[in-house]
Amino acid sequence: MKCDELKDYDYDPDFPFQSGGRFYDADEADAAIAELKAEITRKEGVGKRWFEQCMEARAENVRTKRALYKACANWADVVAFEKTEGIGYDNSVAERWRKMESKCIKKAKEYKLTK
Repeated sequence: MKCDELKDYDYDPDFPFQSGGRFYDADEADAAIAELKAEITRKEGVGKRWFEQCMEARAENVRTKRALYKACANWADVVAFEKTEGIGYDNSVAERWRKMESKCIKKAKEYKLTK
């Protein structure tokens, strides 16, 4: 990097406006500062893209889970309908499937994305 290549100049007692320490050529220092600013901007851009990718992956994960729970609720509804033998019969198995269906619907609502 240009900041590593800067040549420094020692204090010159004959020059009246120096206060001591080391000095650098203004053009070289400006170029090194510009390069460092560009590097910072690039790294900030990479961080923003990474954050956006993480948020997109999270949204996709939520949509997938919601679809899974909705599919399970539909499956439970079908099985409960098939297990229903008619009026007057013990439909405890069908009731268990109905409970599972309602739980899956509640869970699917938890994963609903808000915009």
